Amino acid sequence: DGWDDIVVVGGARDLLATAAKEYFPTLGRGGIMALVGPIERGTPIELELGTYHYDDTLMVGTTSCDIDAAYKANTDFTIRKGSTVVYFGAGGPMGQTGILWAASLGDDAPGRIIATDIQSQRLACVEALASYLPPATRFETVNTSEIPVESCFSGGQIDYLVVLAPAVEAFHEYLPFMADNSIVNLFAGMRHKYAAIDAYDIAARGLRLVGHSGDDIASQKRCLDKILLGRIVTNPVVAAVGGMDAGYD
Repeated sequence: DGWDDIVVVGGARDLLATAAKEYFPTLGRGGIMALVGPIERGTPIELELGTYHYDDTLMVGTTSCDIDAAYKANTDFTIRKGSTVVYFGAGGPMGQTGILWAASLGDDAPGRIIATDIQSQRLACVEALASYLPPATRFETVNTSEIPVESCFSGGQIDYLVVLAPAVEAFHEYLPFMADNSIVNLFAGMRHKYAAIDAYDIAARGLRLVGHSGDDIASQKRCLDKILLGRIVTNPVVAAVGGMDAGYD
């Protein structure tokens, strides 16, 4: 029942901070906040991450005075061919499913996939999925409890970050390595958890935070059709779709 659109005009720090903290949560489902104006680098704002995951809200922006430009910049949220994709907290069923989905893209698959987790046992399950990926996709696993994030990436290297663990502190560690026009997919629900984001990254660099919770029937049917056609492999991740009783099936 909230707003469909909120346009924030101007780059004043107090204005942007208030808009993000107090007005962004008042958007209705699928609502958009557009930042429009000369926003400077190093303009911190706080965003409640649950609104992305549960309410499909979105923040877009431009450093020009063209409102239309804010809405048109970087609106393709699909994983791009040849891109670098990081699955943060990849060891669970959803992370494994996400990697197998990327494998189903074939020639359009990412060029590099990096799966991170804090448990080696979970990463061992992920490593077993490498054989399903196209030969051109470089696949790596990283235990971030042993190897710090900053030693794995350089600035502007991550095109797509899939957040599969509700750990805001760890999520912050990845933000400095996001590329221009990159996507952060908040797959894990983080209601009432806030992240500090540079408004400049949204307005000037095209960083987009997106999220989703639950598919409609049409989407579920498309997924099932791909499974039946063998385009998506699900056998390695029974835990993602059923309990012990589903094992034989």
